[in-house]
Amino acid sequence: MSNWFGVVAPKGTPPAIVAKLNQAINRAIREPDVAEKITSQGNEIAGGTPQEFDAFIKAESERWGRLVKAHDIKPE
Repeated sequence: MSNWFGVVAPKGTPPAIVAKLNQAINRAIREPDVAEKITSQGNEIAGGTPQEFDAFIKAESERWGRLVKAHDIKPE
């Protein structure tokens, strides 16, 4: 099991804005001081496209949803 962090925008955000944010975030996480803060905590830097992150979120939701249903896990 691992954790992950990402940035999302509200549904309907214009694609040009999403692309600009994505470009800025990918650039920022590779700045040496930012990258050091991320990796010094044991995290890995991924970055990528909005489409890749969307696919990742969907895969994680499906993966953990199956586990929750298979084991009848309920919130406490």
